[in-house]
Amino acid sequence: LIFSLVILASYSLGARIYLADCYYRRSLLASDIEKKIQLLEKAVGLNPYFSTYQIILAKDYDLQIKQKGGRGVTNWAKRAVDLAKGATENWPNDVAAWETLGMIYRDIRPISTGPASDFAVKAFKKAIDLEPGNPVLFTELGKLYLSSDAKKAREYFAKAKELNPAYLDAPLQEALTYEAEKPEEAIKRLERIVKNNSPNYQNYLLLAEVRFQLGRLYFNANQLDEAIFQFNRALDLVPNHSNSLYALGLAYKKKGEKDKAISYFKRVLELNPGNKEVEEEINDLREGKVKKKSGNEKLEK
Repeated sequence: LIFSLVILASYSLGARIYLADCYYRRSLLASDIEKKIQLLEKAVGLNPYFSTYQIILAKDYDLQIKQKGGRGVTNWAKRAVDLAKGATENWPNDVAAWETLGMIYRDIRPISTGPASDFAVKAFKKAIDLEPGNPVLFTELGKLYLSSDAKKAREYFAKAKELNPAYLDAPLQEALTYEAEKPEEAIKRLERIVKNNSPNYQNYLLLAEVRFQLGRLYFNANQLDEAIFQFNRALDLVPNHSNSLYALGLAYKKKGEKDKAISYFKRVLELNPGNKEVEEEINDLREGKVKKKSGNEKLEK
């Protein structure tokens, strides 16, 4: 009897693990984030002992925080933190778990009533203790200080560059530390990244982001033609780069070219259905509410 119960328990556990993996694989093919989350929640429920499921689900909760804004954001934040904390408690030597926890604490700072920044720093430093040669971790830690301590941020970005000069996010973020006080220096550094790095299968996503950020700085300096050039180069690398499409809409709106602006905003809406801000831009342009070459609009990071 005992042997039969052991066999039955083993079969049941094996079935749960198999079903969890099926839900996980289906989540990878999900057409939208909410469907993906539903499938991952089932995977975690069936197999709570596999860190990958929990880490990916926590990241998707974090993505919901960024996308949904005020709509239920506190609930998403709690879910993300609880899941990531659980992963670090169950797998204390898992670098990805600590990195995910740090990223979530960093992202919830605007809505947190507690010391989210301190928790984020501790999580990233724990990840670095486990994997001190990882430039991504130093870069992510540096991002925590972008708005509060540019000098400290640069120290972490410099360490990341030392570990891997080919990892472009570090010099990109380092350049952005100069934006507030020396925007011309930020532009100079971003131009240098573009000049010194040819696109390849490893860096094209980050190069697209470099092009976008460079275009954004030109846009804010009212150098619209140069901004448009950079946004288009970002689209050459990533054709559905939403930020660049949106920025092109703003640039053409600023130039007074209404039809072009609307066409780019429509493309953004195709990628992000129901985006109220983009819908308002289109409606305002159609109703003629936008003044030609309005010089006050700025693009944030």
